[in-house]
Amino acid sequence: LRTQVRENTQVRIVIAMADEEEVMLADKARKEGLATFTLIGKADRIQELLGKHGVSSAHFDILNEPDSKRAAAAAIKQIFP
Repeated sequence: LRTQVRENTQVRIVIAMADEEEVMLADKARKEGLATFTLIGKADRIQELLGKHGVSSAHFDILNEPDSKRAAAAAIKQIFP
C-alpha cells in the first residue's frame, strides 16, 4: 500500500487540533513520502513540538486556530473549499 501511494497519488492530510502524537505521526508519514500535511490548532504549540523534535515547520502548512470547533470547520474547508 505504501509503495502504491508513493507511486500513484499525492495525498494531503488535514489534522484539526494537532498535538504531539498527531504532529509526530504526521512527520513520520511525511518522511516516508506517504502524504503532505496541513496541521490546524495552536500554531505556537505545533511549532514548539516540531522544534522539540528537530523538525522544520517548513515541511507543513500550519493554520492557527486554537478553538476546536473552528479548527474542525477549517479542516473541512481545506478538504472541500
